[in-house]
Amino acid sequence: MVTERGAVVVDAFKQNVTVYSHETQRPAWQFWGSDINQAMVTEFIDAIREGRESRVTGVDGLRAVEATAAA
Repeated sequence: MVTERGAVVVDAFKQNVTVYSHETQRPAWQFWGSDINQAMVTEFIDAIREGRESRVTGVDGLRAVEATAAA
């Protein structure tokens, strides 16, 4: 959202809000919850280290892309 006083960007995956203020001329971050992207990377690395299949597979990702493309 952009206003005459600044802008706000919401990143649902990283679970943070970035606020750009014309007054301060710099961004500020407000975090909530966990970082979903980091959790996915951590799970993938843990699966490799432990010699197991990750909880979410490449096929799961393919199906998600197919469903999105179909929509």
